[in-house]
Amino acid sequence: MSTRWSPFAKGVVVVALLLAAVWLLGEFNALLRPLITALILAYLLNLPVTMLIRRTGMSRTRAAVLVYLALLVTLVVLSALIGPWVGSQVAELPTALSSLQDAILRLAAQPIVIYRFTLNPQTVLEQVLTTLGTVLSPIATSALSLVANTAQALGWLLFVLVVSFLLIKDLNELNRSIVKRIPPELASDLFRLGRELNVIWNAFLRGRLILSIVIGAAFVLILSAIGMPSALFVGILTGVLAFIPSIGSVIAGVVAALVALARGSTWLPISNLGFAVMVVGLYVLLFQLESLYLLPRIVGRRVRLHPIVVIVGTIAGALVGGVLGIFLAAPVIASARVLLG
Repeated sequence: MSTRWSPFAKGVVVVALLLAAVWLLGEFNALLRPLITALILAYLLNLPVTMLIRRTGMSRTRAAVLVYLALLVTLVVLSALIGPWVGSQVAELPTALSSLQDAILRLAAQPIVIYRFTLNPQTVLEQVLTTLGTVLSPIATSALSLVANTAQALGWLLFVLVVSFLLIKDLNELNRSIVKRIPPELASDLFRLGRELNVIWNAFLRGRLILSIVIGAAFVLILSAIGMPSALFVGILTGVLAFIPSIGSVIAGVVAALVALARGSTWLPISNLGFAVMVVGLYVLLFQLESLYLLPRIVGRRVRLHPIVVIVGTIAGALVGGVLGIFLAAPVIASARVLLG
């Protein structure tokens, strides 16, 4: 650091930043997550916008519009391709669930004898159904709340898209405005910090992308080996969702389990229910491997953090910020290390 920064000034800046961060987390928690999401999306889409400007010489606004149009078209095309497939899987679910119900009732009708103890599955089944009814009852009576939450989510999605677009479109003006306000004696330090932080976030996003590709390829191979119908599609979807930590793996596992339950294996001599249980077990096992081994090494190595730091930071991020905290734990820790250095 520059010798113009006295130890006292550094301490004041660090304390002020920490207090400001705590205050923002407390006062603007509802706004902060969509805003951070918009910043991440703008950071990701800035690369294709910059490449388009360099190769064609068009204005930044036009390049941003083209990139966002391409993003929207991609989402529409993917929805058109995925929609019929999802519909076919859903259409097969009633038959599969009916077979599952019959199998459960047959099992429940036969007492299980373990040494001197006799277990009546019928009693257990009734308790399960009672508990399930208790859980599902509030859901059934909260349709209005579900509609309201969906509308709110769509509103935040629109907010993210608009804010990220404006950030990309006006990035040069924002940079110039910030640079003008930096005191000359602090410029070299701040520019160096900016370059180091940019390296960290670029490395983090590359690491997440590599991790998603590895997971997607692994699931395509494994699901194909066990006879999963539409293994290529389900594996690719799993890789894409793996970019979103925690919740992405849950969604991918649910989709794979529903496909396995509805259609079964193409060659394994196993029931649809048994195959679905096998698929769920594989998802739990492989995503545990991803969390405990691949994530700390692939992502942690690129942001130069020890695997233990990444694991502990991910747990802390989950407690503080949920899914977003899990996703941002590694780069935030690495950035804090640079700033405190």
